[in-house]
Amino acid sequence: MVGDWKASIYSTGGHRYDYHLFLDHNGRYERVVRGDPDNERRDSGHWGIEGEVGGQVITLDSDTPDELGRTTVRWRVLAVTTCEDSNVLLVLREIILASRNLPILFYRVHDGGRGYGTGWQIDSVADQHGIGRDAFGAYLEECKAKGDGGTANERGDFTWQELQERAAEFKTQ
Repeated sequence: MVGDWKASIYSTGGHRYDYHLFLDHNGRYERVVRGDPDNERRDSGHWGIEGEVGGQVITLDSDTPDELGRTTVRWRVLAVTTCEDSNVLLVLREIILASRNLPILFYRVHDGGRGYGTGWQIDSVADQHGIGRDAFGAYLEECKAKGDGGTANERGDFTWQELQERAAEFKTQ
């Protein structure tokens, strides 16, 4: 479920609300809900998932309360028949008492070259190879500074395979 997700809903009055939800590997989330051009709510905090497939619940614990004073929001994860194995659709229904509580269909997007994590790949590769994360990160930055960066983007970030190769190099030093 990690990544960027977008969805749109319409209120009973016909107003459109666009959602952008980013779930990060490190347990943090960012959420933007836009209504009319002057109506935007941004929040961030921690997210988690509980339960087994078919009964999963996502919990968003915001760092700041919403307009109703809530800091925690829970969503039930629903499945779309014949799309259960899809990783590009996410259907959520907020767990609230409401007369009109329709599910929201989110679709996966790749937003602005975001790396889907705050260093999670470097952390993972360092753990996998038994090397210190800080020293490995410094080594990668040295490689970039020498013009020997990766090919993941124009900044010289490294692909997963390149990180694996650099970790092996780092261990031989």
